[in-house]
Amino acid sequence: EYRFNLLSFKALGGLYTTARVICDQFGIDLHTIASLKQLRQEIGKHLQSTPVTVITASDGNHGRGIAWTCNRLGLPCVVYLPKGTVTSRVDNIAMFGAKAIVTKLNYDETVQHAFDVAAKDTDRYVIIQDVDTDDYQQIPLYIMRGYAQIAKEVVQQLNDNSYNMPTHVVLQVGVGAFASSICAYFQNFFGASGKMPKIITLEPMKAAPMYATARCNEDELKSVGGDLDSMMAGLACGVLTKIGGYILNDFATAYVRAQDFISKDAIRILANPMGGDRKILSGESGGVGVGLMFHVMTKEKYRDFRKRMQLNQDSTVLVINTEGITDPVNWNKIIKESSSKL
Repeated sequence: EYRFNLLSFKALGGLYTTARVICDQFGIDLHTIASLKQLRQEIGKHLQSTPVTVITASDGNHGRGIAWTCNRLGLPCVVYLPKGTVTSRVDNIAMFGAKAIVTKLNYDETVQHAFDVAAKDTDRYVIIQDVDTDDYQQIPLYIMRGYAQIAKEVVQQLNDNSYNMPTHVVLQVGVGAFASSICAYFQNFFGASGKMPKIITLEPMKAAPMYATARCNEDELKSVGGDLDSMMAGLACGVLTKIGGYILNDFATAYVRAQDFISKDAIRILANPMGGDRKILSGESGGVGVGLMFHVMTKEKYRDFRKRMQLNQDSTVLVINTEGITDPVNWNKIIKESSSKL
């Protein structure tokens, strides 16, 4: 995602959602707004009499997208981050004027903390979060709608370049908003034709609530607790958004957990292309699907999985790189490491 120079797709959901929510609160007709500059001016008129602060919780990319959005719209912003968040991700949020606060909590606890803060003064605080609750569903839906733009553009670019449509799609989960938005778009686009690609969800080994849900083979979504420790910080979530989780539970074909070395291999593969392929600078959560497919397609122990998923020379696999380098120190360390697994 290059259009906002944020090294992540997250602003697609954050900008669309924040604009809608703030316009609804201030009675601004968004359809009459022609530019971000005009929207900022209209919002500024209302902020003089009705101060509003946007709050969110994030492991980095979502918070960066919200901070960038608020900077463009002239809105105060507070972003809560989980313990262990690296300095570069904090700085990437603070550079847009947002207040970035690292908690002593894991990701899911940090999200709850943000909700608790917002609930103390609902007139002042507006929370923009991609996790839903029983009484908080519209905003996560807005965010998912923004993310669906990615799938729309993928289909358009494949058509424009006469490429084959995917037979398989690998989607990183996290809380599930991104993965379910892409899955839902493809189901709507391909479903009637019977050519819906097989969806493979991907999560870190210790932060895999979608995998846990699928294993139980029940209608109820599962969560996982603990430190959710993973190098793939953007995917280290233990609680699914309900809307997204149910979409993935209904329409995904396979649910996979991956250890961190899969992500490391993906980073090295993408940074060292073969032939005329383009070099891609991917973050830990970004290109992990490439690492997964490398191991699945080259290791004998995954032969049965390949057969069951019909992964072969006739397959077209779509992998979406969801982030660039957001932790330069770790990225450089990974690139310098040799890999016995490759």
